[in-house]
Amino acid sequence: MPPVTHKARQIQESDFHTFDYILCMDKSNLRDLNRIRPAGSKAHVDLLGSFDPEGELIIGKQPKQFNLSLKLF
Repeated sequence: MPPVTHKARQIQESDFHTFDYILCMDKSNLRDLNRIRPAGSKAHVDLLGSFDPEGELIIGKQPKQFNLSLKLF
């Protein structure tokens, strides 16, 4: 597996206008993101697990192993 070259950072207001999707890991993050989301922003804010067709990424469920592959454009 190649080394990870990206870095995490705090979300910025401009992200809500730049990105189509902003995904978070839990309901607390979802609530906070929706609270700071600017009116009229284009980003769809949702839980990462809501895009998992196999239901492996559910809050409170800790799978031993899962394969997460996202294509970002």
